[in-house]
Amino acid sequence: MTEALNFLNTCWRDAPSLPARR
Repeated sequence: MTEALNFLNTCWRDAPSLPARR
């Protein structure tokens, strides 16, 4: 369960960084 949460957290935190980097 912790792994899934970590993955989601990374995705959520990277979501705004993906378009921002482009």
